[in-house]
Amino acid sequence: MTGGFIVGIFAVTSGYIYAVWIDKKLSIPLRDSPDARVSQIEALSKTESDNLPPLWFSSLPILLPVLFISMNGITEAFMGDASDGSVIYYVRGVISFIGDKNIALVIGALVALLLLSRQKSGDPGLISSSVQNALMSGGVIILITAAGGAFGGMLQQTGISLKIAELTREYQMALIPLAFIITAVVRTAQGSATVSMITAAGILSGMSGNGGLDYHVLYLGLAIACGSKPFPWMNDSGFWIISRMSNFTPGETLKSFSSMLAVMGVTGLIITYIGALVFPMV
Repeated sequence: MTGGFIVGIFAVTSGYIYAVWIDKKLSIPLRDSPDARVSQIEALSKTESDNLPPLWFSSLPILLPVLFISMNGITEAFMGDASDGSVIYYVRGVISFIGDKNIALVIGALVALLLLSRQKSGDPGLISSSVQNALMSGGVIILITAAGGAFGGMLQQTGISLKIAELTREYQMALIPLAFIITAVVRTAQGSATVSMITAAGILSGMSGNGGLDYHVLYLGLAIACGSKPFPWMNDSGFWIISRMSNFTPGETLKSFSSMLAVMGVTGLIITYIGALVFPMV
């Protein structure tokens, strides 16, 4: 966790610097979307703060699901088995119910509806219109995200990960850059950061265990994590979420979001490599 935190600070900083730079280079106009017209955004920006809901209420739709899911995870990890009929048994049952990710998200949605009702002064017409626009916008994102995930799944079924493993098994390059490259190639080829990290870890587990490394195996893990950043494109569901929710074109998303993640990944690799040289921890 400490290693990830240190590398993450440098990666996030480089991402922010790139975002500031690309913002000056790209001229992306504020566009109308089905659920947020430019005129509406301008009107909202001029709303007096006294007419806005309090911060704690506005945060509840996000914080409550996170809190419930976290509580469920903590109780499963630290609370032992309880006998039927005991207080702990019933408490765990309640926490397990509200901590289920689906139930927790439904609770968050209900709180969001209460917040919306409060802001719309209980007007059924305004509430209905807002919910319909949100569902229409969200539906498009879900469809495109599902299509991107399906494309990535199809590429996984072709066995591309195994082919990459076969091609790189005898490659005698330094393991830290190799870990980054393998993960990045798999990530770009099939779109899943999780699958790319698992694939790279499987490939390198034997290579790193056959001989003594000059540095702690932590650095290989960090390099694999950094390699999962570049390069999200059309086969990545996250790419389409950013594109649709930001109202970007695919080209604009590639130049901004995708390129920023690539910069963050490369920066993380450099910091990881320097750390392995300066603080090998062996």
